[in-house]
Amino acid sequence: MGELITFKDGNTKMGKGEKGFTLVEVMVALGILAFGILAVASMQTASLVGTNKSNAVTQATTVAMDRMERLRGLPFSTWDTIPSPGDDSYFDPPRFPAPPPRPPEITSVTWSVAPGLAPVQTTSRLITVTVGFRGLTNPIILTCTKTRVEGE
Repeated sequence: MGELITFKDGNTKMGKGEKGFTLVEVMVALGILAFGILAVASMQTASLVGTNKSNAVTQATTVAMDRMERLRGLPFSTWDTIPSPGDDSYFDPPRFPAPPPRPPEITSVTWSVAPGLAPVQTTSRLITVTVGFRGLTNPIILTCTKTRVEGE
């Protein structure tokens, strides 16, 4: 092996017999590096798609939960007057305080109210809230049962 020559100004130079990388080795190393960077970039893209979908599910579920809570909060005696199927216009003022603004990606908010299951059909109602969201293939559907409380 050649020796490393150091000059007075601190610069160094390889002596005879020392070899560096060949052009082929440098090109192979750059190719491997580029392949790795492309793999990481494609993972980032997939991650962004997943993040956007989970954001859509969260927003649609939040709107569905809000509408479900508004419906569940109504007195049982008013359940026969609730339009079924219904939509967000039912919650417009002055009947109710305005619902929080919904994201523009939400395409529909509907619900249905049906008699509960036997044997408590007259004292319970089955509520189903459906929220459609741009970017989701299936709507978000929440279902619950409201039962008449004594004195209501």
